Amino acid sequence: IMILVHASERYQVFDLGALLGKLPGRLGPGMQTFVNLMVWIVLYGSLLSYIIGICDSAQPFIQGTFFEQRWALAGAACLIVLPLCFLDQKYLSF
Repeated sequence: IMILVHASERYQVFDLGALLGKLPGRLGPGMQTFVNLMVWIVLYGSLLSYIIGICDSAQPFIQGTFFEQRWALAGAACLIVLPLCFLDQKYLSF
């Protein structure tokens, strides 16, 4: 981890994709694209699992309503959670 910290300070880039973009030759831009793509895929999977967890946890409370259909509840959960992505970090802490 310290190698990443020192390299980030040296090149003044503070995300993993941009740091790997500094690799020599044609390897750098390719690795930057690959790492950024993998980060997006992992983040998407993580957020999707949170939505699935919300839907599964809410099932006992929504029996007999429109939201009993999984797609409706997942859509509502996405619409409720989406604005949280745009909040300043100081409003999300306790």
